[in-house]
Amino acid sequence: MADLDHVARLLAAALEEVGAGARPGPERLCRACSLLLPVDGAAICLVGDTGRREMLCGGDALSTRLEDLQFMLGEGPCVDAFSSGTPVVAADLAACGDRWPAFAPEAVELGAGAVYALPLTIGAIRIGVLDLYRRTPAEPTGEQSGRLLDLAGVIGAPLLAELSFTDDPESGPHPLDQAVGCPEIHQATGMILVQLGVTAEEALTRLRAHAFAHGRSTREVARDVVARRLRFTE
Repeated sequence: MADLDHVARLLAAALEEVGAGARPGPERLCRACSLLLPVDGAAICLVGDTGRREMLCGGDALSTRLEDLQFMLGEGPCVDAFSSGTPVVAADLAACGDRWPAFAPEAVELGAGAVYALPLTIGAIRIGVLDLYRRTPAEPTGEQSGRLLDLAGVIGAPLLAELSFTDDPESGPHPLDQAVGCPEIHQATGMILVQLGVTAEEALTRLRAHAFAHGRSTREVARDVVARRLRFTE
């Protein structure tokens, strides 16, 4: 827990450092994560269990093209990290042809040398992936590997906090929520609060994440909670 707390503090400091130069939202989180490890760029994608995908930010053109390539081909570090729920380190993409025969050579051709992919989770719910890119191959040191694992453990909450800045009527609904102002959602939030022993903010976060992960609206999931067809246990 101490290591997770340490990385959480480092991430908070990095978010503050880039705050003046980046608009609040996922882009700021991408830039902050890039400061914690020797990488050249980052990208965040949300993925539902129905295959629905939303790319929230790509740090540069290479990040964006690599994310699109993985989902077009159906293989790569991002795809594996999401399906397994564990970090995937591709320290030398040129040597990964056996694992990703379609993605690896294309990624190298685009100019990528290494990818570190971290699954994004809210509680037990997997909602997407943070991909960190290098233009040159590099095996993480022991300290860097530990930081990757710890970052995977703490990144979910800051992501939801940054996403809260996107709640703008002119820019559309929250990426994880399309109906936050209905009675069922408030009632379900209260029930989840009791079930998990968490704050109201955390309960709503869990509700939103569950809805996105299962390709449903927040209102639909809230109705299941209120009707006791769904119970949050962890």
